[in-house]
Amino acid sequence: WTDGAWFDRPDQEYAVKQLDNPGNTRSMPKGWFDAGDPNKYVTFAIDAVHNLLSTYDAYPEFWNAFELNIPESGDTVPDILDEVRWETDWIESMQDYDPATEAGTGGFYQKMGILNDVSYISPPSTDTRDRWFNQLCVSSTITGASMLAHAAVTYQRAGIWPAKVAELQARAAKAWDYYVAAPNKDERCDDGRIEAG
Repeated sequence: WTDGAWFDRPDQEYAVKQLDNPGNTRSMPKGWFDAGDPNKYVTFAIDAVHNLLSTYDAYPEFWNAFELNIPESGDTVPDILDEVRWETDWIESMQDYDPATEAGTGGFYQKMGILNDVSYISPPSTDTRDRWFNQLCVSSTITGASMLAHAAVTYQRAGIWPAKVAELQARAAKAWDYYVAAPNKDERCDDGRIEAG
């Protein structure tokens, strides 16, 4: 069960290609895989992120003292929030928005992963397949907005990462604006070319 990192080559999660426009690449490291497949989904993260944040919100004293034995253990931040930050950092990379310049639509790309290929490579660290992301989507945008807004509130209450709190607030507001302006709230974004979904 011990293996090295998966998809950490420069041409994988640090240069993820866009479907239909492979010359456009984005750096999208961190984040959690979903359900055992090697892909990551903004929409599917919603339950885990909100539940972990709500668990901290309900029992901060417990989580402030509890170590999960993760790489971030031993810092001044509760481990459960360090773990959520690992996912929300990836979710941020899925947003078409740069808070420093305020450029971008604010929408979120729906998912990233391998093209439709059901073969699983073992050990995972030897997988050299390219990584892809698909288009902006209303559903991923509203779920992304909710997760980043909740994270901002929780981080602020915990007294951690004040600059990150401000950034998350700006990102969530921009995503909300994208959602409100979207003419088709029932948009279906997943054509299945990126595996699963």
